Amino acid sequence: QGLRLEHKKLLMIGAGGSARGLLGVLQHQPVEIIYLFNRTESKAKALSQAFQKVEVIGWDEIEHLNFEGLINTLPSSIQLELPLELPLKDKAW
Repeated sequence: QGLRLEHKKLLMIGAGGSARGLLGVLQHQPVEIIYLFNRTESKAKALSQAFQKVEVIGWDEIEHLNFEGLINTLPSSIQLELPLELPLKDKAW
């Protein structure tokens, strides 16, 4: 059956090659918006200009976002501590 992405708001963390590849696939899905966070904002902005439905957000905005799925494209060697209040219940696939 796969994942149901219709009208979903997604949060993507990372703006490297994996993010670019996934955004290419997600462009053909009926997602509502993909919020994109990267520690280097200029990389996130460049990526957002290459794809539709992508909005760059800052670290301080993550905790207050209303999203329905999290996509982590960071290398496994990077330790990222997300805000403790991040609303992730029932959002992991």
